[in-house]
Amino acid sequence: MYNTCIVIPCYNEENFFLNTEYINFLKNYKEDTLICFVNDGSSDNTNGCLTNLETLYPKNVVVLTHEINQGKAAAVKTGFNYCNKNYDFKYIAYLDADLAVSLEECYDLTHHLKKDIDFVFGSRILKIGSTIERKKSRHYIGRVIATLISNILTLKVYDSQCGCKVFKKDLSQKVFTKPFISRWLFDVEIFFRIINIYGRENALKKMLEIPLNRWVDRGDSKVELTYFFKLWFDLLKIKKEYSNPTKVLKSRKIRSFFKPNWVSVSILILCTFLFHICYGLEIIIPTNINWLLSAYHDWGQHYLGFAYFRDASWSFPLGDMHNYFYPLGTNVGFTDSIPLLAVLIKPFSSFLPSDFQYFGAFMFLAFVLNALFTLKILRLYKVNLILILGAIVIVNTSPLLLYRGMHPALTAHWLIIASIYYYVSSTSKIHALKANWIQVLLFVLSAGIHPYLAAMVYGFSIILPLKNYFYDKSISLKSACFFPVISLISGLFLWFVLGMIGVKGGTTVTDSGNYGISTFNLNSFFNPYELSSQFLPALKATSINQLEGFAYLGLGMMIIAFIALIYTLYLVFNKRFLKNIFTFYLCWL
Repeated sequence: MYNTCIVIPCYNEENFFLNTEYINFLKNYKEDTLICFVNDGSSDNTNGCLTNLETLYPKNVVVLTHEINQGKAAAVKTGFNYCNKNYDFKYIAYLDADLAVSLEECYDLTHHLKKDIDFVFGSRILKIGSTIERKKSRHYIGRVIATLISNILTLKVYDSQCGCKVFKKDLSQKVFTKPFISRWLFDVEIFFRIINIYGRENALKKMLEIPLNRWVDRGDSKVELTYFFKLWFDLLKIKKEYSNPTKVLKSRKIRSFFKPNWVSVSILILCTFLFHICYGLEIIIPTNINWLLSAYHDWGQHYLGFAYFRDASWSFPLGDMHNYFYPLGTNVGFTDSIPLLAVLIKPFSSFLPSDFQYFGAFMFLAFVLNALFTLKILRLYKVNLILILGAIVIVNTSPLLLYRGMHPALTAHWLIIASIYYYVSSTSKIHALKANWIQVLLFVLSAGIHPYLAAMVYGFSIILPLKNYFYDKSISLKSACFFPVISLISGLFLWFVLGMIGVKGGTTVTDSGNYGISTFNLNSFFNPYELSSQFLPALKATSINQLEGFAYLGLGMMIIAFIALIYTLYLVFNKRFLKNIFTFYLCWL
């Protein structure tokens, strides 16, 4: 009789097989441990590695084979069912072949399987005395997924996806009876099945989450990148399959966590993925200033502007500082340091680390808000979710947005997209007034972030009330005049308080000798400037300084614009253009 059986699924492990680690473990634990390898349709010599080990330890190693690859879930199920049927043991576990968790630590987890505990699983929690080595990108994405799963389960599980789980034999025979829905998210199904076996309250008493002492990311994950998009549908199927019918009836009155947030969380994950590809998640870390001080483009100026501002004494205007560009001094708004944020954060400066920065987090938030307002717009027109996700990819990977990454403040395109949303949303009197007040807020926010954005957002502060008055008839003429004026006054007042404008002169950053150098080229909308296109060649520019007017739409947007043009012409000839003039105007935006 064995104490512990460890099932290890394997797929193309020839180059990664840790033969020495397996041998060292079996030397010390051969009296009471069985390792069951399941070769899941490997195309390399994984089977040779496994049979060699089986030859050395025939009583402690068994090798099973899938002729074709069926996924981790099926491989683990095959191993569990085989061992439960053919061997006598107390505990059974499964472990990843890369031994991110050591065999020794997996075995030690069995000590926690006491009288009342039937299921123990490892958790990758970084604490004093532990070693958790994991890529930051995988950690951040993993935390978002784990948090979502925890809410789906309505259990406070920190790490449901760790590949080290140990069961008492009796429980494992009940859990692994039928196939799993997902090839890779079967861990979630295991929790659901245990809850169904014991009931939710008793299940909490039967499970134990143990922080691991060591977990090392080997970097050889077998999960394909495309599964990132499919896993959300797997989660939806799992949730539907294991939902309690009684709870489903109650959720008609009280919305569950999962249903109203499904799309939003999916978009958050998509944005996280896109942001990592475009910039890297490491720039979000508040103490990571290396990317800023590399002085690529103007990043160094943005960070140093805030760094000097936080150390400067308070004065009025609030954004002024005399320790930077000494002895003349300057303003935190003139260093493109997102002055509104700088002023709000400065009072807490003494509590923040000396190398604190908020630019990475601001850029990530811009990605998320770009996506959410794109979603809100397209939902008004009942666009298919798949098309919405495609639109979000286009919006957040637009060359216009990515190029503005050299100026983090200018990545807040969501202010413009939000303005479009409130322009096209409901036209009732109450909603129209609310939309106009929100538009005032959007303009004030844009004024506190960057004047360029403020200029564009203010255009909507004018056309929104005009549309509501002339076209929708939802506000009065007095309101139509009031909102553009209050927006402008509010923005100018904020600039005055920050010190970006003044009535008695002040610091200026003008050079008449250079006026006209950084002009806008008329071909900028379709000129990639050798920066952003694999399909179109760069066009001529009068000088390199015209990059300041970079406005390349991207091939996708140009195709959409062409289709919109053709459709517009079609409508003109069908005499419906005037009736739908506002709708088609938005297409061109």
